[in-house]
Amino acid sequence: HISFKIFEKISGREKLIKHLGTAKNEDEIKDLERLAIQAIGDIKSERNLPLFPKDHSRLVDIEKISIKNISVVGLHDIFGHVYDEIGFGLLGNTLLRDLVIGRIGFPGSKLKTCDYLFDYCGILMNPDNIYRFMDSLTDSKKEQVSTISAGYVTGLEKEIISLVFFDVTTLHFEAFDEDDFRKMGFSKVGKFNQPQVVVALLVTSRGIPLAYESFEGNKFEGHTLVPVLNMFKKRLNLAKLVVVADSAMLSKKNLEELEKNNYEYILGGRIKNEKKDMQKQIWEKVNEKDSLCEFSRGEQRLIVGYSLSRAAHDAKNRERAIKRLQKRIDAGDNPAFSNAGARKFLQNQNTQKAEIDQDKIDRDKKWDGLKGYVTNSKSLTPTEVLSSYGNLWQIEKDFRMSKTDLLARPIFHFRQRRIKAHLCLVFVALVVGKVAEIKTGVSVRKMTELLKLVRAVTIYDKISKQEFVLTTEISADQRKIYEAVGVKLPGKHF
Repeated sequence: HISFKIFEKISGREKLIKHLGTAKNEDEIKDLERLAIQAIGDIKSERNLPLFPKDHSRLVDIEKISIKNISVVGLHDIFGHVYDEIGFGLLGNTLLRDLVIGRIGFPGSKLKTCDYLFDYCGILMNPDNIYRFMDSLTDSKKEQVSTISAGYVTGLEKEIISLVFFDVTTLHFEAFDEDDFRKMGFSKVGKFNQPQVVVALLVTSRGIPLAYESFEGNKFEGHTLVPVLNMFKKRLNLAKLVVVADSAMLSKKNLEELEKNNYEYILGGRIKNEKKDMQKQIWEKVNEKDSLCEFSRGEQRLIVGYSLSRAAHDAKNRERAIKRLQKRIDAGDNPAFSNAGARKFLQNQNTQKAEIDQDKIDRDKKWDGLKGYVTNSKSLTPTEVLSSYGNLWQIEKDFRMSKTDLLARPIFHFRQRRIKAHLCLVFVALVVGKVAEIKTGVSVRKMTELLKLVRAVTIYDKISKQEFVLTTEISADQRKIYEAVGVKLPGKHF
């Protein structure tokens, strides 16, 4: 038998530092030799006197190790950092943090979120705890997350929020029974026979969500604008606010309410609905040479712009619609059943003798490339009005992200408080995802694909009884994300 001991010579005398064990055969001799080398390395490292180069300070026998766990760390590294940086950590609940990261990385039901957090992140979560937590996400908590988001934006832009973008969407349920909150209404996706809720969203010019509000499913979207603005303005104590919204908000009542509450606005104009003398002025004044003109509408200003690319797009859409109509006519089908955008080119459209009306086509051509904007601002130039409205696509992108990447539809919830809690969770995830996009220049979808591949492998050494963690090799794209967000690359842990 051979004993393995580590001695240290001090003043000519040997002092026993550690007894490693006794080997009875060749295999045990090799194991204890390796363990001795590792132990000496540890002792020297503690005294800042490395005996071996770092690459050789840890020796393991591949046959004597086992993998205890493999977990995804990239999502928590990046989205967790952004979550904390924005200030949501002040809400003081790690469960919300995990649910938000789970919603971004693996959107789905709360049960699936539990499975993901356990299977991929090693986080054990009870579904009952999630539902109890969701019941605590009251309206006051909703106000908190909105205030935190707006506060972060103010610090990011280094100025008080003065320009916001507004839009509305609908989220339907896989059910057919209404209640006090889930109502049948005008559906954005044609689900008129299924109950829904209406969701209004305010974002910045860069697309960062600032606030949201939910309404009964039968709420007319035009009636949501002023209540949301009033709520947001009061919450942040803002003196002035300019709102940008599409033409769906352009109603006489809305304009009166906006004026009454001292809001400046930029709304999409319905120039085809203008009076005939105004239409004539637009056709005469706006052309390729003079592509941006202003017209007076009492206390309002009508800005009309012309774009060659928009003109080509309008012409292409009309040609496509006419071809579809002609195809139905040739097949003997009633073209009146086509969509509203195509039916406008028909005459006798409510009869079987419906046919394409060339005069209507010629009138429609006059509007190719033209786009109108209505504003009550006295200070913004026509170019600034056009530029501001041009950023409205950011909110449309946010709604697409919430519906596709985050699967916002609360199809698994039926109680009003749970639906509202779900929307609060999605809102926080939307803010975190959008800020991460801005920092990295990478879409949330692409980011999650890359970060799911950043994994930590926990290895157990059966001889030394120690655990150590290795991270999968970081790719160039993953490295760029970590560097852009300001997070240290994951390393080895012993």
